[in-house]
Amino acid sequence: MTVWYLTTLTYPSTLANRLQVMKMTEAFSRHADITLWVAGIGGKKKEVLESYGVKGDLAIKELPASSGILWPRSFFRALAFRRVVRKAPEGTVFYTREGLLAFPLIFASRRFRNNFFYEMHSFTRHKQFVYRVISYFARGIISTSESKVETLQTTFGVSRERVLVAPNVLDPADFIDMPSQQDARNDLHISGEKPVIVFTGRPSALRGIDLILELALRMKGRATFICVGGAQREIDCLHGKFGFDQIIFIPFVPHKDIMRYMAAADILIAPQSARQEFEEVSRHSSPMKVLEYMATGTPSLFSRIPAIEKIVGADNSFLVEPDSPEAWERKIAYVLDHNSEVKEQVSKMRQHALTFHWEGRATVILEFLKKRYHG
Repeated sequence: MTVWYLTTLTYPSTLANRLQVMKMTEAFSRHADITLWVAGIGGKKKEVLESYGVKGDLAIKELPASSGILWPRSFFRALAFRRVVRKAPEGTVFYTREGLLAFPLIFASRRFRNNFFYEMHSFTRHKQFVYRVISYFARGIISTSESKVETLQTTFGVSRERVLVAPNVLDPADFIDMPSQQDARNDLHISGEKPVIVFTGRPSALRGIDLILELALRMKGRATFICVGGAQREIDCLHGKFGFDQIIFIPFVPHKDIMRYMAAADILIAPQSARQEFEEVSRHSSPMKVLEYMATGTPSLFSRIPAIEKIVGADNSFLVEPDSPEAWERKIAYVLDHNSEVKEQVSKMRQHALTFHWEGRATVILEFLKKRYHG
């Protein structure tokens, strides 16, 4: 099967969606003739692939530079992709996860409109009519969570047989030969005098940065807090906030290097906010970070929100009330004081996480594509 994965993404980037797309392209490539289309690659392709943990080469093509600078961008990128689609070999299946690419391309290219699949990560990022049009024309929709299926059926009129549920996963190979905690700390020049608590990801309100700031202030002198990820400008915006000086902020590092920070931690935290404005993410997202934390074998604490409960189980003792610094402080203290007691559960969580992998996800999706394409 020939698949063209159409995106307007640029590489490298601080955003997690780039990792997801790159890992899926790598997994697809083992079972199909896959070409990934991107808006641009900064630097040498081989180095970019290595930074995302990709082993070997991938077929990646770039759009003409001008297609991303004219306004409105979505319209001109659709025109650029119309020319791309015309050149695709006969029988090519088109795959995308971008609403503002799929929507205009549906009108600009009959060939795309008649033979594309859409991977749905959100149905609120754009206007509802965008998703309604995409849902109507797509040969099939890949949903990253079971909870999205009801909305697809009731709101967008998509029949169940046109939907495949395929949550995000991880690459177990990334977690097999992790450095020891002491080696990681030595490499990163992290002192072990106090417990080390690590957060990885963008320092945003959604990801719980407000709670982390308050938590670091409450635990001043009792723990070392490290936040890894995000752009420098995002970190700069936090200057002046209470708790900022109690956290070591590390801007974006390549995915292959972030494992050292995870290995250095006594506890990993993912305090995602459950505030009203983040309801869709709390209920319907499929966060890669959860499985990655579990796979490290390090005690990890997560916000008790529906999206995470579905991954770790609602009765998991590592779930913490979201947006409550008091609850997080208590849970961190408990884990630190009962380290030997939590080891068994941490080990079970690690083994469970390592059973999920991109190649398995890609295989299921490709079978779905073949079934819907020939159907």
